[in-house]
Amino acid sequence: MSFKTIFIIVVTILLTVIFMQNTSDVNVRILMWDVRVSFILLMASMAILCFLMGYFAAYRQRKITNTTLNAPNNEKNLSDEDKSYLQ
Repeated sequence: MSFKTIFIIVVTILLTVIFMQNTSDVNVRILMWDVRVSFILLMASMAILCFLMGYFAAYRQRKITNTTLNAPNNEKNLSDEDKSYLQ
């Protein structure tokens, strides 16, 4: 098994244990509203939100990198010194 697989399994087990131990209700204040939710629901939604933010940030970075790599090669604008440096 790879390190990544083992890491995902360990994180999943730890999150499950933490979620199961924190099932009490908590008050959450969002701007002007007071909402009473289960702590497990609050933690799970925050974990999912953070995962999605990380995924989309990595997706955007991958998209920018691929776009940069696939850009046309503008060797016409390079000086002879720059061309020799790149080779």
